[in-house]
Amino acid sequence: MSISAEILELLPRARDGDDKAWTRLVAILEPFLLRVARTRLRLHARSDQIRRDFASSDICQSVFRSFLKGLRTDRFQISNPEDLERLLQVMARFNVAAKARRAHYRLRGLLHDFDLEAEELVEDGITPEQVVEDRDLVESVQAELTQEELFLLMLYLEGSSWAEVAKYTRTTADAVRMRIKRAIQRVREKMGKECA
Repeated sequence: MSISAEILELLPRARDGDDKAWTRLVAILEPFLLRVARTRLRLHARSDQIRRDFASSDICQSVFRSFLKGLRTDRFQISNPEDLERLLQVMARFNVAAKARRAHYRLRGLLHDFDLEAEELVEDGITPEQVVEDRDLVESVQAELTQEELFLLMLYLEGSSWAEVAKYTRTTADAVRMRIKRAIQRVREKMGKECA
């Protein structure tokens, strides 16, 4: 059996709670995901700052936790190994983007629904508590958003305007902004229920 065929056989079993299938799936995918995470960390404009606080293994673990949650709730549509590779690449890229200060600020803005243009970006140090809080936030967003929503949000966090993001959806800037805000609202509501 090829690795590709094995992945397709393991996915539904992992989704249904088979721990052995999940462990095997992680073993197959981890080298690929670690390479992606290292590349994204190295290429990011704020690489030195991010790499002080996060290692590629942190990105990898966060992606796997989010992927398992999303898999078990049928959030992701995966019909072949290439779909899975693309999804993991987007999740790793989102993870790195969300940990950059400007991107993190934009994500916080969406989550707290304030006017991003009116707020002032404050460059401050990151505490251990914030590291944990940020990790939980990123994982919640990744696990609750669809592949397309995650991709569009990632573009925005990396600095694209809503008009630029809208080019990928053949809609308007307002339409894509509202779509992402509704998706983020879904995350907020889910996080609220889990914290209640």
